Order: sequence, then C-alpha cells, then structure tokens
Amino acid sequence: MRKWFFIAISSILLYSCETVVPIDIPEHTPRLVLYSYIEKDYDYSFAALTDSRGLLDVSDPNYIDDAEVNIYRNGNLLTALNQDVFGNNPEGNYSEYTEWQGTQVGDEFEIRASYPGYDDVSATQKLLPEVNILSVRETGVSTIGEFDEELTEFEIEINDLPNETNYYALDAVIYYSTANETDRVEIESLNPAITRGLRREVVFSDEALSLDNNKIKVGLEIFGLDLENDPVLELIFRLKHISEDRYLYGKSYRNYREAEDNPFAEPVTVHSNIENGFGIFSLESKTEFVY
Repeated sequence: MRKWFFIAISSILLYSCETVVPIDIPEHTPRLVLYSYIEKDYDYSFAALTDSRGLLDVSDPNYIDDAEVNIYRNGNLLTALNQDVFGNNPEGNYSEYTEWQGTQVGDEFEIRASYPGYDDVSATQKLLPEVNILSVRETGVSTIGEFDEELTEFEIEINDLPNETNYYALDAVIYYSTANETDRVEIESLNPAITRGLRREVVFSDEALSLDNNKIKVGLEIFGLDLENDPVLELIFRLKHISEDRYLYGKSYRNYREAEDNPFAEPVTVHSNIENGFGIFSLESKTEFVY
C-alpha cells in the first residue's frame, strides 16, 4: 500500500511540475531557391527555380515559371536560359545552348535569377582546370549493408594538383554501346575521408588523397556484369573538379537526407552559395576514364 502511495504522490508532483515552453518561430519570408550545375564543354546549361518554405510548412515548394535566369562570363552575358527547350517537364526548369569557345581556366561565371515579388538571387564560380584519372585497378570484392550487397572494389589514382586544396566528385556509369546509353551505378566509399554526395557519387578533398599517394578506394554494385567479355559494355569513371561550395553542399545535403526520418539526429543545415536565397550554383570540369 505504501509503495502505491509514493507512486501516486510522485506522479502528481511530476505532472504539477510540467512546464509548457512556447517556441517563437519567426514569420517566414519566401526566397528563391536556385539549383544550377554547369559542366564545361557540355552543350546545354541547366537551372531549376522554386521558392522556400518555412520551418513547419510541409507543403511542396512552388515552381517558379517565367523568371529571368541569365549566366554571365567575366561580366558579359553568356546565355539566357529559357523554359521548355526540350518540350518536357518545363515547370521551374530552365536550359539553353551554351557556347564554350574562348573559355579559359579562371574565368568567372555568374548566374542571376529574378522574379517579381522576390529578391534577386545570384552566385559566382570560377572555372577550375580538368584533373585526370591516371589509373584504375580492381582490387577485390566485399559486401555492405544489412543485405550483404556485393561490391567490386577499385583503387583509383588521381593526378591531383599540388600546392592547393582541391575538391572532387566521382561517379561511374555503364555504357551500352549498342543502345548508346549510360546508366549510373551505385558507388560506395571505402575510405572514411570520402563521403556520399548527390545522387550516385562520392565527394572528397585532396586531403583524402594525401593519405594514400593520390589514390582512393571505392566499391561499385556491378554484380553480374561481365565487363571483360561483353563487347557492348564499358565501365566509365567520371571525375569532376568541383568548388568547395559544391563539396560542402553535397556532404550537407546527404547528411540532411539521412537525418530526415531520424528523430534522434541533430538538425542539419544544407550549405548554400546563393546570395539572397538558397540552393547551389556549381561550375564543374569533368574528365573520364574507360576501364
């Protein structure tokens, strides 16, 4: 009887000490959200434009149509992006043919976007030099995950530029020569200093390369593909020289997605380089290595 008395008293005390603390959430002012990844020597430049949402707003963002989106090179207009160039999925998407002739390493590119009712947004990036993959060597097979997915391991040597900090994104595709099509393959890091980035890629700085003589190790999910004996298949590694902004965005976005459904994870702020808005503008130089 005494035990139940103490339990009842404790419950009353705990309940009476409960304090409701109101959280003052400031009113959200929508801003433009701009995503643009531009690859040197690719025929077209692309951008996507939406608006932002408040902290507790779970609705989908609005696509921003009929905006003015321009790309400048060294202060001069390079191309004005338009909607529906390819005739599909035009909502909030912009693209246009881009002329790369005369472009040099170190050129400054700027993207600007404007739409009535929102602050104008912009971002700048400098064109980085291409960096080559020197060699690729298959080193073995391992498994990963709760279902023991099989990974084919590769060691990749990169011709990293000395005396400066560089950032890279690496992915791999299977090229089907008969159909002239490529499919990205799942890629996993086998080095703690290398992390997953956007989509099926890994991102890293050359600090990771310095740990192993400019070499990194990754695993690919290519089980069942006979690359040696099937003449219509090619495995292609693609190395992009990216900015620190793109590197930080890729890492933070991956961390944000992994924490999204975890109630115990710490909040993650996704990196942005868009002035007066949110998102990412990335200018990338790419090289390929056919294995």
